[in-house]
Amino acid sequence: MASAVLSIINAAITLVQGLITGIIGALPQIVNAALQLVQSLCDALVSNLPALVQSAVKLVLQLVDGILSQLPQILNATLEIVNSLLSGILSMLPDKIYSIGSDNVEGLWNGIGDMVGGLVPSAGTSVVNNYYNNDNSRTVNQTNNSPKALSRLEIYRLTRNAVNV
Repeated sequence: MASAVLSIINAAITLVQGLITGIIGALPQIVNAALQLVQSLCDALVSNLPALVQSAVKLVLQLVDGILSQLPQILNATLEIVNSLLSGILSMLPDKIYSIGSDNVEGLWNGIGDMVGGLVPSAGTSVVNNYYNNDNSRTVNQTNNSPKALSRLEIYRLTRNAVNV
């Protein structure tokens, strides 16, 4: 049994070696045949080049003639598409404009309400009397209507910055 397997392996090796040797031996002829094929194709193209160019020009001209003969139908179809698109867009516009306008008015109204809410005192009213006895001092009577309570230093700093002293 072992001798039969060994003889099959030897036969397979001999087969593969024969194939490789045959391909390598035929390689120069294969390359020459491929080069001749490429050369023949190039010769055929070059010798028929005027006819090929003439056929291509005929093809393009017939294509242009076909399109030009259908130009009125093409333009009518294009105008119908544009008309449909524009009428669809324009039919939606009044609703969208109203929606955008009402959203803008509502946003402005809310913004005004928020600004007015900031002006109305919510933390109570406090009066600050600052009397300084320096030579370069000023007497400041300030009413604080801020929504948050300010310290004496914050009031001083804000007042100083406001009058640029």
